[in-house]
Amino acid sequence: MFWNNEDLQRQIDRYRDRALQLLDETKEELNTGNILQAGEKLWGAYSAIINCISLRNIRREATSIGAKRHVLTSVIPNLLRDDTRKVIDEALLKIECRSLGKLFERLSGIHRNFYGGGKVYDQSFLVDTIKVSIIVAEKIILDLLNSD
Repeated sequence: MFWNNEDLQRQIDRYRDRALQLLDETKEELNTGNILQAGEKLWGAYSAIINCISLRNIRREATSIGAKRHVLTSVIPNLLRDDTRKVIDEALLKIECRSLGKLFERLSGIHRNFYGGGKVYDQSFLVDTIKVSIIVAEKIILDLLNSD
């Protein structure tokens, strides 16, 4: 799709707002103990963040799993400030996740789990992954999407 600058910015803003809304909903679901729904809201938040950054930097949405993985693992790390990257790396180590690529694999697995497919995860693993993923998402938003 061809985007003129005004429409592009409006769509970027929509994705950013959607990501923030879904992160808030993820936290609410987590606080009420609905881990499955928290994981699905988190997947939606990451999808919105990825699309926002993809639109801003590549001028197209990341519609496939492969495109989403590429943006999260190749585009975003190159845009982050060094101090933000360090905070993200430290957060990921808390869940023995050494890269955004590994985090993407986990998030994708949690997303598949919502629909009854894929690996069955231990609840504490899910909670820890979701909590760290929220921190990472918020750092990405603050660094790259806070104000356009």
